[in-house]
Amino acid sequence: MNESHVQTLLELPFFKGMSEEDIRTIADCGEDVSFEEGQVIFRQNEVAVRFFILLEGTVSLEMQAGEQEAHVIQTRGPGDVFGWSWIFPGEEWKFNARVMEPVKAIVIHTPCLHGKIENDSELGYELLKRFAGIMVDRLQATRMQLMDIYRPV
Repeated sequence: MNESHVQTLLELPFFKGMSEEDIRTIADCGEDVSFEEGQVIFRQNEVAVRFFILLEGTVSLEMQAGEQEAHVIQTRGPGDVFGWSWIFPGEEWKFNARVMEPVKAIVIHTPCLHGKIENDSELGYELLKRFAGIMVDRLQATRMQLMDIYRPV
């Protein structure tokens, strides 16, 4: 286990109030990753098997319809958690994630995490509550973007 991951997670608002034991369980499924500007981290409709804790850089979350240009829904920065689609096994990404500024992050591999929360329903419920907040945030951001796109001229 990477002790620096545990320390990092303990300090982030998303994980505030979680026990160190639960944080260790999550961190046990993580590894360090980095991405260059312009790189796509994941694409809409690909199977979602991870989530990200952004340590440095910025990422745009984009929605795309068909062949049209992708619309930026939100931009995420250091300390943010993104990638909620993994919550339901077999689920697909709802957005694209594109690097705006070089990124360093912790990626949590969710097949590993699913295996752990199958035996720990309290941790599973806690994560579900926290990711539900992210889902609501994305829904509101998408709603605002749609209002801008389809606003009468």
